[in-house]
Amino acid sequence: MKTIRSTVGIVEKFVFALCCPLAAVGLLCMVFLLTGSSVGRLLNVNQFADLQDYSSLFFFGFVMLTLAPTLIVDRHVRVDVLRGRMPPKTRAIIEIAGLLFVLVPLCLVMTRMGILATVRSYVAGEPLFDLGSSGLKWLMVSFLPLGFVGLMLAGFARMLRQLLILFDRDEPEQAVPWADA
Repeated sequence: MKTIRSTVGIVEKFVFALCCPLAAVGLLCMVFLLTGSSVGRLLNVNQFADLQDYSSLFFFGFVMLTLAPTLIVDRHVRVDVLRGRMPPKTRAIIEIAGLLFVLVPLCLVMTRMGILATVRSYVAGEPLFDLGSSGLKWLMVSFLPLGFVGLMLAGFARMLRQLLILFDRDEPEQAVPWADA
């Protein structure tokens, strides 16, 4: 059980190290683009009008990259009407089933689609902006598969944590002891 606990900790820390800095970059890009769009509109510069559209794509990337850390620290939205009344082992079984039959297939499909879209964008050399920039749209599109890979890794760690709840009496139901520090 100690090996499983240490594996869970390693995977969770890796997901945080992967997703959080990239999400911060996406958030900064989004703020930069929104500021550029606002300044462009204020100065009547038409080339900056589309920047707001691109900022929403970076917002999507930001959201994708924050899903995994949110799942790890157990701050995601869930319907707790019946869940609160169930014993911990029943909750663990339901969560494992949801992870295996919903989250993992969704992550696999979306990761594959995201990788294909990223490669297609890279090969085509699609420009990031209509301002004549080099073919960097693949960089923005790559947030999709990165987010779903992170989410799948977070789901794997969560599943291991739920298995510990099922088979080990010492495992507390607390989400991540090191995340609040």
